[in-house]
Amino acid sequence: MRYENAKNILPIELLKEVQKYAEGKILYVPSGDEKKEWGEVTGYRMRLQKRNQMICNKYKNGITVTELSEEYYLSIDSIKKIIYSKKKGDDCEYAATVASALAYDNAGMMEEWVHTFLQFSCGNCVVSEQLLREQGILNGLVKLPLRLIRVESSNYFLEEVKEGIKGVEKESEEIQKEVTQKEETQIEEIQIEEIQKEDTLTDGRQKKAEKIEKELQCTYDNTPPLLLLFEKGMFILLEKEDVFHNLKRFHTNAWPVYIWTKKGADYELFMKHYGTVLRSIQEGCNTKH
Repeated sequence: MRYENAKNILPIELLKEVQKYAEGKILYVPSGDEKKEWGEVTGYRMRLQKRNQMICNKYKNGITVTELSEEYYLSIDSIKKIIYSKKKGDDCEYAATVASALAYDNAGMMEEWVHTFLQFSCGNCVVSEQLLREQGILNGLVKLPLRLIRVESSNYFLEEVKEGIKGVEKESEEIQKEVTQKEETQIEEIQIEEIQKEDTLTDGRQKKAEKIEKELQCTYDNTPPLLLLFEKGMFILLEKEDVFHNLKRFHTNAWPVYIWTKKGADYELFMKHYGTVLRSIQEGCNTKH
């Protein structure tokens, strides 16, 4: 480190102030910027963290060390080191819930949660690969009114299956005619007995049914966010149609969603109408809705 004469650097007023405390002494003036850790400036450190998180997620969901080694072009020892040397608290625990998605978002690993969700909680690698290939933007987590969501097909990106089955025989109507009057009477009697049993439910059984119903209600700790595609002004549901219908069943008004939009006209339209309207989900929000 070069020695510099303070007289050649500091203003005269400041030099006089320094001389009051350290006249004739050699001083070291530390840099005002905090020292950045390795890889932070280039972003390489964050890319490694994201890669290592995905390796841990896949291992926990049944992908072997050998398979991970081949996928990521790393030695088996390197994969083992990543899996077993992950610091406590450094690892985002994956679960198919809004709470887990929030933790990943806060760690800057939104896309890692989405791809893990698609691959292991939905078994839909087609959508995951499409999201990786397409030049698009993933927005989330935001709360979106369920009335705006259009339900089409869970496998939106799959090619339509060609109709190739011909000459299907018509079902015989005679099967229905074979039911005799006696059998119909027996069916009616069974139905009456079932109704009577339902009417005689004890208070204990009714409370048990209410408890089960309550447990089925959606919370941030037991239910995942919805994954949507915004295209031509519409929010299209990509995955978890059963979750969507369960939310509707319990009269849920809005729910956290990830919204994927293609760059260009769709993204511009989304930002124009919804960019400043949709509210982001914050970590401190209520976990039950």
